[in-house]
Amino acid sequence: MLGRRLRFIAFVSGVALAVIATAQAAPLRLTVVRLPAAAKPRLAALTPHFGPQTKSFIAKEAAREYGDNTISAETAHTAVVNSGLGVSSSGDIDALVEAVLFQCNADAEDDLRDQMDQMQKALAQKKSMREQQGKMKADQARIAAQTRNDYGQLQAAAPIIQPRYTLDDYVAGRSDFDSDIQALQDQLDSLNDHGEEQQLRLQMLMDRRAKAEETLSNLLKKSSDTSSTIVGNLK
Repeated sequence: MLGRRLRFIAFVSGVALAVIATAQAAPLRLTVVRLPAAAKPRLAALTPHFGPQTKSFIAKEAAREYGDNTISAETAHTAVVNSGLGVSSSGDIDALVEAVLFQCNADAEDDLRDQMDQMQKALAQKKSMREQQGKMKADQARIAAQTRNDYGQLQAAAPIIQPRYTLDDYVAGRSDFDSDIQALQDQLDSLNDHGEEQQLRLQMLMDRRAKAEETLSNLLKKSSDTSSTIVGNLK
C-alpha cells in the first residue's frame, strides 16, 4: 500500500514538474497527506458488512460530496443518519461515515490519475509536434540552400541567357513548408491554451484529494476499530 502510494506521489510530482517546465506555468501546490498504516485493513474489515443498498449509498454520497467539494465527517454523518438505511447504532453510523470518506479518497485519486494521464499524453503530443516542426524547418533550409546553389550554377553556365524564373520562383517548395509549419504552430498554440485549463483542473483535483485524505486521516486517528462494534450486517 505504502509503495503504491509513493509511486503515485512520484508520478504526480513528475508530471507536475514536466508541466511547469513545458508551459512555464505557475508552480503547482502538491500537498501529500499520508493515511495511517491501519487504513487499508480497517476498510477491509468494514466492507464485508455492507450489502448492495449500503454500497450504493456509499458510492453516491461519496460522489456527491466529492463533486460538490463538501467532504467532511460532519456532512457524511448527516447523510448516513438521513439515508433511510435504518442505521441507528453509533458503531454502524461511524463505520458508514468512514466508508464514505474512504470512497471520497478513492474517487479523488482516480480523477487525479486520469488527469495526469491526459496531461502526459498532451505533453507527448506537443513534443512530437515540435520535433516535426523542427524537422520541417531543417528541410526547408536545406532545400532553399540547394535551390540557391542550383540557381547560381545555372546563371554561371548561361550568363547571357535571361533566366526564365527568379530565385524566389526556384525556391518552389518553401511556401508549402511555411504553411505546414504554421499549421503545426496553430495546433501547438491550441494545445498550450488547453494546457493552462488542464493545469487549473489538476490543481483543483490535487487540492480535493488532499482534503479527502486529510479528512479521512483525522477521522481515523480519532476513531477506534469500529468494525468490532457493528452489531449486524448492513443491507
